[in-house]
Amino acid sequence: MLHESNKFARIGLGVVEFVPLMLFVYADRFGADLAERFFWGAGPALMVMPVLLVFRWPMNPILVGTNIWLCLEALSFLVYIEPLVEVLQFLRETALFLTLILVGATYHLLSPSGFVGVGFGDRALVRRYSMYLLAIAAGGTVFSVLFRGNEMISAVLPHIALLLARTLMTRRLSETAAG
Repeated sequence: MLHESNKFARIGLGVVEFVPLMLFVYADRFGADLAERFFWGAGPALMVMPVLLVFRWPMNPILVGTNIWLCLEALSFLVYIEPLVEVLQFLRETALFLTLILVGATYHLLSPSGFVGVGFGDRALVRRYSMYLLAIAAGGTVFSVLFRGNEMISAVLPHIALLLARTLMTRRLSETAAG
């Protein structure tokens, strides 16, 4: 696979995974309203995911869930199905974590790589770490409810915690697989 043999490709495709989220975040700095921010994130998400599939890049399930959330939110503004818009506007940042829990549970149940998204290492440890990530996502959901409306505290910080936890877990799995 491309990502195993070429360091530049590994780094490049790894960064590409973050582009939709980065554009969503930075669009705010350029004065975009909420709908525009979701469009800035969802458009690239719809392009990035197929590219990663073509290159057989092992996608980060947290970013897959984040991209799905960006697309759902953008779709709610584009199509404007009133009940969906009302629910998403009520949930605000909590919708991100509910989406992550749904995606994480799906990965946990259907993929050997679990919510961690790692296809190597001790299977029992992968399953345990997957459950830990689901618990962290649930904690992020609670956090997002308690601090709803404050994007930095209710979404950014718990999302970073989830990504950092996954990074530590993948590193640990890599070390145990190496022996």
